[in-house]
Amino acid sequence: MRYILVLLFVMQSVQQTLAQRYPFQWVNVPDSISDIINCKYGRIDAGAGKNVYNMCVYDDFEFQDGIYSYKGMGPHFPLKLFAVNGDSLYFFRTPSNKMKEYLEEWLSYKNRVCMEDAHFVTYSLAVINYLMHENNMEGVAFSDSILSHVNMSFEEYDCLRNKICSNGDSLAENIISSNDGYHSVEMNVESLYGSWYFQTIIYKKRTKSGEKLSQHTCEEVPLICFESDGKGVFYENGKRKTFDWLYKRKKVKINNVSRIFFQKRNLQLLIRNMFCHNNKIYMELENESGDIYVLSLKKRNSPEEAF
Repeated sequence: MRYILVLLFVMQSVQQTLAQRYPFQWVNVPDSISDIINCKYGRIDAGAGKNVYNMCVYDDFEFQDGIYSYKGMGPHFPLKLFAVNGDSLYFFRTPSNKMKEYLEEWLSYKNRVCMEDAHFVTYSLAVINYLMHENNMEGVAFSDSILSHVNMSFEEYDCLRNKICSNGDSLAENIISSNDGYHSVEMNVESLYGSWYFQTIIYKKRTKSGEKLSQHTCEEVPLICFESDGKGVFYENGKRKTFDWLYKRKKVKINNVSRIFFQKRNLQLLIRNMFCHNNKIYMELENESGDIYVLSLKKRNSPEEAF
């Protein structure tokens, strides 16, 4: 029981900490997926297809495997969850006020798909955290009576409870180490090689009352690839195009790239930070106006595989 409390506290603390790096946390949802989400929500005009958040990693905006929340734009719209596993989407049907039935549905889904143990534990915590929030149980001592009264086999019950409870301290440390840190990566020309995904853009505007931040999602921005010979590759409208780039003293100069990326064809960007987070390498590029482009390195074996 103590380990469940520890882990739930850790999850909430980590999420609150992560949310402070970037001002907003909505995910870059492809238009085709956004349309599906709107239909499942039941209100196409509510905007739920774009109001999507990763329940486990708040500052990774790439649409990927995980547990996501979605809701209409407005305080009166209910918050709902869906799961992504490979190419499949699963939308929870049980109302959040029926907690034991909700966990039964979650376990039923888990038993139908292939899922790593680490993901199962993390996703289970996200689901439980959601149920506690929706039922006004935050700040209240959580009782695993919710789990013990779920109608499931002994093996299924043991699987969920034991994986959450066993090795609780080390599991809490693993959650923190995989989500909290922005562990610095050495900046050099080699660290730029590869294809980069545009996570988000943070715009800075000075006003009389101070600095105002706004953020732009990047779901329609294609990948950009920095190759080792000072050449770059991107695709625009299905056509392969190239550009020139040069790295020197934490600055990268880019020539002849499409304005869909950086609003200018020729520019110089400062690499403010490069760090490892959520098993990815991130890079924050700053332009002369102070705007920040957040990119993450895509894993691939060759430049062509990333497009």
